[in-house]
Amino acid sequence: KQVIVPIVLQYDRDDAIDAIEGRGLLVNVLTATATSSDQVDAVISQDPSGGKVAEGSTITITIGVKHR
Repeated sequence: KQVIVPIVLQYDRDDAIDAIEGRGLLVNVLTATATSSDQVDAVISQDPSGGKVAEGSTITITIGVKHR
C-alpha cells in the first residue's frame, strides 16, 4: 500500500513524528546545528520530502539544535 509522505518542514519535533507515524511510516531522527533560533527543535530537512512511499517505509527528519 502506498501512502503520502507528509511535508513536516518547520514542524516541531514531536508534531513531525506524530504526523509521520500517523501515516503508518517510521521515523529516523537526525540532528544538525540550527542556523537561526527559529530552527531550534524544528524540522530543517526531511528525506523523502513528499511524494508516495510504501507503508512502513522510514522517513528521515533532521532537527535543528543549538550550537554548543
